[in-house]
Amino acid sequence: MKQGALSGRTDGLRPAQRRRLERLCHRRHPETAVAEWLSLQRLAELSRELELPLTLVVDGRGLSRLLWVGPLEQSGRLLDALPGSPRRQGSGLRLITCCGRSKHLEPPLLEGVVAGRSRAELAAAWHRQLSRALVALAVQAACRRGCGQVALAGGCFQNALLLEGCIAGLRRAGLAVFWNEQLPCNDGGLALGQLWAALGSAPITTEPGPAAACASPPLG
Repeated sequence: MKQGALSGRTDGLRPAQRRRLERLCHRRHPETAVAEWLSLQRLAELSRELELPLTLVVDGRGLSRLLWVGPLEQSGRLLDALPGSPRRQGSGLRLITCCGRSKHLEPPLLEGVVAGRSRAELAAAWHRQLSRALVALAVQAACRRGCGQVALAGGCFQNALLLEGCIAGLRRAGLAVFWNEQLPCNDGGLALGQLWAALGSAPITTEPGPAAACASPPLG
């Protein structure tokens, strides 16, 4: 029974490759250790052959809703590509991703050192790798939760290269991106947020139950 859809960089696939991808897409993928390993193994074989990342979007029943061919950061709105109406798409989605030996990945940094690449080239490659990894994680989380918005915060995003790379990648993935512009993104912004919450008597806690109105820890 046909369960999912094949989308992404499908142009240029040979008929035999398309049939193998469709068979993988139409399999069940239960959330068990053995089934996950088998799904990842099949995904890795095809990913290496195509030299393209592959991502399965699986629902809570283990049914494949979508098999995306290509980098996640080029997926546009991944949820919009799912077959069926938004109500029938369901929630609790999980992603199984394999990059294989993709030509879209940066060569390992150690290889660059051995090859004599400059420090500037190595630093730029490291930033691109980290940005792509963060974008892929954010896209996976957004897909699982059905959310189209991502906030970038924390001291690491004082790094302009990392911030710009993540913004560009998330926008290519069809997500709305928010980041600090008028306030610092590090502890300075956190302190101001705590002060605002304390003055507004807003709860400052991640635990259930009543919260103290003061942002400072108790003395003594």
